[in-house]
Amino acid sequence: MREYCKPCPNFNRNWSCPPSSYTAVRLRDKLSMYAHFYLVYIKIPNQKTPLGNMLFDNSRWYGTKLKSRLYKELKPYFNNERFILGGGACGKCRPCNKKKGLPCADTPLMAMESCGINVFETMARIGIVLEHKPLKVAYQVGLICTNHVIHGKKQKQLVP
Repeated sequence: MREYCKPCPNFNRNWSCPPSSYTAVRLRDKLSMYAHFYLVYIKIPNQKTPLGNMLFDNSRWYGTKLKSRLYKELKPYFNNERFILGGGACGKCRPCNKKKGLPCADTPLMAMESCGINVFETMARIGIVLEHKPLKVAYQVGLICTNHVIHGKKQKQLVP
């Protein structure tokens, strides 16, 4: 999976992306510390507006909103005893300190893909087919790893 990252402009320019991100072996070791895994996602419909194409012009904004939402809303459930993987580059610091040759200012939000998780296959297993270059709808996907059970609905719609 990490090979797919090489053409990306964030490759070797972001602490959450290869070659700085977890290898599959390191991720396996990290995941072995947790008992419960929650796949979360946000569906981003394509909407044309007077300002442009919402899906393509604002998908990064939606991704950042999802990641922020994961930290903010779900933090009380985990008491910092959780590990979160996001989709795409971290985006917590702009620009990433790696671009400036500095260490990470925070703990980077690792990208699922960069750690070896096939997000397309994972989503297909729950009945959601992702388009490689989405025309109608896009998804931002995250994975929450914890030793705590989240009680409640199996699906909760997150609205940015």
